[in-house]
Amino acid sequence: MTLDRDAEFDVSGKTIAVRLTHWDLVRINLGFMPRLWAAWTAGAVLALGAGIVRLSMPELGSVSRAGLVVLGAVALVATFASMAGFLAAVAIALSTPYQSLLGDHTYTFQADGLHERSFAKDTLIEWGRVQGVRLSMGFILIVVAPGACHALPRRAFGSPGEYRAFWRAAQRLARGAAVTAG
Repeated sequence: MTLDRDAEFDVSGKTIAVRLTHWDLVRINLGFMPRLWAAWTAGAVLALGAGIVRLSMPELGSVSRAGLVVLGAVALVATFASMAGFLAAVAIALSTPYQSLLGDHTYTFQADGLHERSFAKDTLIEWGRVQGVRLSMGFILIVVAPGACHALPRRAFGSPGEYRAFWRAAQRLARGAAVTAG
């Protein structure tokens, strides 16, 4: 089935079967890497800049010197903590059996929400509660809270056109619910 790029695709009642693996969780985390690299670079530059200003201006008052030291230390600690947190998230995704995240899921698109069924749960994610719908690293991510999303991998769809049509339809449904609720 070939879908026109701009064609409307009725996804109501359509079911997508998904099997999530540990590697899927790692790939999703890696999808956040560009933003993390920017934050890490900014933190390192801020710490380095504070250190350079501190060393190159010995005539600064003690309060100013202490402020630069604190600023540099906070930037450096925040940068390393963020790096450690990311590495920990990847390690956990590779090692811990997330019973409710991994394995087989079925998602059914409905007018009132996205129905998810797995061995661990049977729930309806109302479109009005969806905070965003994104494409990232070969997944449709249906964001339900900061750091929490439902991931539908591209491989679960019959074709690239179907994948993009489902993404556009999920965006439309989530936006439409937000407008209706607002």
